[in-house]
Amino acid sequence: MFFCFVSEIYKLRFLAVDDDPQPLKTLAWLLSRQFPDAFIAKFLSPVSALESIAQENFNVIFSDVEMPEIDGFELFRKVQEIKPDVPVILMSGRDCYAARARALGMGFVKKPYDYHNLVAVAKKYIPSRLGS
Repeated sequence: MFFCFVSEIYKLRFLAVDDDPQPLKTLAWLLSRQFPDAFIAKFLSPVSALESIAQENFNVIFSDVEMPEIDGFELFRKVQEIKPDVPVILMSGRDCYAARARALGMGFVKKPYDYHNLVAVAKKYIPSRLGS
């Protein structure tokens, strides 16, 4: 019998969390266009996403800022506690979060997504050993 974990199959692994399913679906579709061989785990709940982050290895995490359970900044803080080497990219329709996200060492992508900007930010945070 052969067992294999997601991290053993896919070279590049993204996790995306957004409490709104439409932007989450759009993000996954756009990422899959540029990175067709990547695995993209999608979560509507940041609490569920954190459980997955603790159990699995991801190369880059995308998180909405405004979510009901915990916000994207709190998610970033919790990710830093359990997986400090995993970069987080925050997403929001509000520009007011961009400077704070960048000051904390995160990427930022404005919604609605601009494909070229999204790809550029993603590539910036993909570990160099994985290439693009």
